[in-house]
Amino acid sequence: MRDALENENLLGVHDPDRDLWQFYDPQAGEGVQLMTTTDALPPWETSIPLRLFIHWAMHGIGRPLVHAGTLGLNGRCVFLAGPGGSGKSGTTLCGILDGLTSVGDDYILAEITPENIVARPIVKLMKQDPAGLERLKLTPSSPLFQGPNWQGKFEFDFAALAPSASAQALEGTAILLPLVGNAQRTTTRPASSKEAMLALAPSSFAQLFGTWRADLEFLARFCRRIPAWHVQLGTDPDEVAQFVRTFLSRGHP
Repeated sequence: MRDALENENLLGVHDPDRDLWQFYDPQAGEGVQLMTTTDALPPWETSIPLRLFIHWAMHGIGRPLVHAGTLGLNGRCVFLAGPGGSGKSGTTLCGILDGLTSVGDDYILAEITPENIVARPIVKLMKQDPAGLERLKLTPSSPLFQGPNWQGKFEFDFAALAPSASAQALEGTAILLPLVGNAQRTTTRPASSKEAMLALAPSSFAQLFGTWRADLEFLARFCRRIPAWHVQLGTDPDEVAQFVRTFLSRGHP
């Protein structure tokens, strides 16, 4: 199928579990989704509808989807990247509750310009499991939280929790690679661009299809452009949020 699509300058994927087909014509800017039934949608569709079509369309103007969280202050932000369970979403949420801004968690739009990297929002929904919400003194049974979803997580609009947190654009200054720790305080050490790439790429390639060569090249430039840091998260959410705030204020740990 890949050769046939390339010969026609089309992008496309097939989900065999649901027999769902998606095709996109980059030149026309048009897409088609073929489904056996109207309810044969993947379970993650509620959190980011038409994810691949958005990625393909925005790739065409140099703003592809990137699987990362963001936290910002005074128009500048850090990207948080890592596999599930690394603390990416929890750190993003505790920062938002502490008054930091964000263009989103899970997926954001990223653009590499001659001057900087710009992050923009694509969806306002965040996801967090019950333990993560309770750790931040949030009640999963609140009407703000929808779910649990197929992953056992609750979905919610973070702007409903903190109306001033939603940003329209932020300048990216660093990539943070969080890891849940058991120490009292958060600590850091420098990470290489290769390590940043290895944190960003697997989830992107596992969930965003059809443009892997372009995605690989984009993420390589992305990770070479700004510094990266390993972050061993402390156990106190308030301390973690203060660490990120201080990092953003200084531009480094």
